[in-house]
Amino acid sequence: MIKGYLKYNLLCLIACAGIAVSGETAVEPAQSIPLFLKIITYDANFVPEKYDNIRVYTIYDSSIPLSYKQFLDAEEFFKGRPQLVVSGVHILHQPIPLDQVDSIFKQASDSEYRALLVTNIGQEKINRLSKKTQLFGVKSFSLCPDYVPQGLSIGVRPEEESKTILVNLRSSRLEGSNFSAHLLKICEIYKE
Repeated sequence: MIKGYLKYNLLCLIACAGIAVSGETAVEPAQSIPLFLKIITYDANFVPEKYDNIRVYTIYDSSIPLSYKQFLDAEEFFKGRPQLVVSGVHILHQPIPLDQVDSIFKQASDSEYRALLVTNIGQEKINRLSKKTQLFGVKSFSLCPDYVPQGLSIGVRPEEESKTILVNLRSSRLEGSNFSAHLLKICEIYKE
């Protein structure tokens, strides 16, 4: 029953996530962000009582038009929902230009669940970024599913009919997530 309900909810969200193609696959932020936030609730290490808020950093590169557009769309999504919560925990959105990304890794806080929303910043930057998310326990969600095999934890491939949620199991565990078996059964798993 729970598995069927989870699959139905997630598939409904995925069905709405549009695709844009420009060299790399891209997922529409307004459609994928609700799915990413829902996925947080299937992390056994997300204990709502432990956190004052969930801080979502959106990383973007203003020199890449698609990345900048995704940032603007994400910014619009969060500004339009100032009271957004996940399991009773408030969401705080913080955009970060790519050249300032190291600053977020120095902002450790036990009272915040920290998530990184990665726009299409270019594949060559992902390996270094994923090593830092793993080292500092920042959960990574990618608007480009191509980045998941490269080391980011979660992505969505909405054009597929099944296994549309992508999980890099090793990366997610190194970042400190422990996703439920119910979620993982409906995901495509990358085990590096």
